[in-house]
Amino acid sequence: PSLGASGGILSAWSDTTLELLSSTTGPFFVHSSFSPLMMEASFSVTNVYGPCDHANKLCFLDSLGSLADSVHGPWIILGDFNLIRFPHEKSSDNFNNMEADWFNDFINTLCLQDIPLLDRLYTWSNNQDHPTLCRLDRALVNLDWSNLFPDTTLSSNTRITSDHVPIVLNASTTVPKPSIFRFNNHWL
Repeated sequence: PSLGASGGILSAWSDTTLELLSSTTGPFFVHSSFSPLMMEASFSVTNVYGPCDHANKLCFLDSLGSLADSVHGPWIILGDFNLIRFPHEKSSDNFNNMEADWFNDFINTLCLQDIPLLDRLYTWSNNQDHPTLCRLDRALVNLDWSNLFPDTTLSSNTRITSDHVPIVLNASTTVPKPSIFRFNNHWL
């Protein structure tokens, strides 16, 4: 649930394209399994809102790790992790190495891939005169997801009211191929 002006997770989908198979909630996530109506497959989506306080971050990652044991097939975890992986993902020098190590160990242990954000470096601002900027929002996928949706991309929309930039995931089953021009000598 949302507390005041922050927090909360909302999962939405079109029932004309996806059938909800199951859904569970935890203190930091909403986990749903879907079956696309146009293909013989299923996949799992976990929307997250990671804790801001240091004391609960390891518990957050542990709860996702426990969830991983029950996930079979393609899986994506996306949302506000409230964790930073690398120093260049923050505009200030105040970087927590221990939290980054926890997050990177979680990603490596579960063999997840971090989908690159194509059009900006940061997704959050503290909205001060001299702002601190961070990349807190991301999408992580397992290998089964990459095989089912090889052309998954992550981009952003314009930030209007929130201190976060909305991220947009585009998952596609086909990789576009460039058109090839061939010149035939008999045309001369």
